[in-house]
Amino acid sequence: MEWNLGRMRRDHTVIKISQRKQQDLANFGYLSSRAETLNKEYEVLSVLITDHVIWSNLLIEFSRTIPEGVWLNSLSMSATQNTCNIQGTATNSHLVLGFEQCLKELPLFEEAAISTITRDPLGKGTGVVYEISCKFNKDVQ
Repeated sequence: MEWNLGRMRRDHTVIKISQRKQQDLANFGYLSSRAETLNKEYEVLSVLITDHVIWSNLLIEFSRTIPEGVWLNSLSMSATQNTCNIQGTATNSHLVLGFEQCLKELPLFEEAAISTITRDPLGKGTGVVYEISCKFNKDVQ
């Protein structure tokens, strides 16, 4: 049996090169997948940075619209749904109507509407309970 050392070296070299190419392809696949993931994360962060809501500014502007005799019991805001829901009490329904009108005039909201207004069941018949639903103006933040 003859050993062809030259051929064995070439075969060994070819095997090593093939193994390196397979490793490089595996690395390339991983890097491509990682780059795709990073691009998606970048897109999400870009949206968050450009479309974030500065709640403190919104709340300050909002607080200036609440007339005397109107109280908030609950205020919920959702940036993802672009809405604001206000629940509260007032001394009378006219004040709630005025509050609704003030909200409509704010550039902060594109819509504001009274959802419900009823006599306060816990009061002595003089107060009202209300709920107002608003939709944020997307251009104002």
